[in-house]
Amino acid sequence: MEHWKFDIAIRSGNGIHTFDGDTYTEDGADPRDLAQGALSELLRRRPELGDGQVVRCDYTQVR
Repeated sequence: MEHWKFDIAIRSGNGIHTFDGDTYTEDGADPRDLAQGALSELLRRRPELGDGQVVRCDYTQVR
């Protein structure tokens, strides 16, 4: 099991929205896949951010 911290920032018409947290995955997860999945889920939950620009999307493995 791998532990990851994520940090996402999206610039939208009314400012910059930031999101952070932790996630756990099976061994061998690709951080690019994690980032894509997190952005998809975030935009599903907050569709008003869909017209925004992603300015940061970082995943860091916690060891």
